[in-house]
Amino acid sequence: MAFGTPSLEKVIRDGQKRHDATMRRLTQSPIERFVSRLFAIFGIIAVVVVSAFISYSAFTFGVELMLPKGKKTPTIQVQEKILSDAKQSLESLSNYVDAQSKSLKQTEAAVAELKKREQELTPLVKAQQEVVDRLFLEQERRNIQALERERWIGAGIGIVTSLLSTLLVYLTRNFWLKFFRNAKPE
Repeated sequence: MAFGTPSLEKVIRDGQKRHDATMRRLTQSPIERFVSRLFAIFGIIAVVVVSAFISYSAFTFGVELMLPKGKKTPTIQVQEKILSDAKQSLESLSNYVDAQSKSLKQTEAAVAELKKREQELTPLVKAQQEVVDRLFLEQERRNIQALERERWIGAGIGIVTSLLSTLLVYLTRNFWLKFFRNAKPE
């Protein structure tokens, strides 16, 4: 293994950690579901309370504003208008609550579908993870063999080069010694 490269086991562990973090993000825990439902319920209650307050305020102040000066009781037409406005407000509130309920059901269906999909894909991911792990191990084994082969070749070339240089020095020395011994002074 080369200096500075992570081991195969560390690479596999890091990949598994990333996979686990992704799966946790895709599925909510029961506490998260409880909190989201709690906020939805509080939102609906807040809408009901605010609309009731608005309806009460409109009824109380609207009746007083709609009455002719000097009359203390509303006429039948004013009461009918106020009641129809209140009915319309309650219908819009009912529509909003129905829409939120449908949205919550769709979200629950989507979460159930994601969990089902996760259960279907988990064995496949694990099987593919085993194949990837085996491939990494095989690649690591080949890298180690190539590194050993490279070291042996380098050592062999070094030894052959050393022998050749020694032979060359020996031959050159013998040549010069013979040349100078056979050289006759003139």
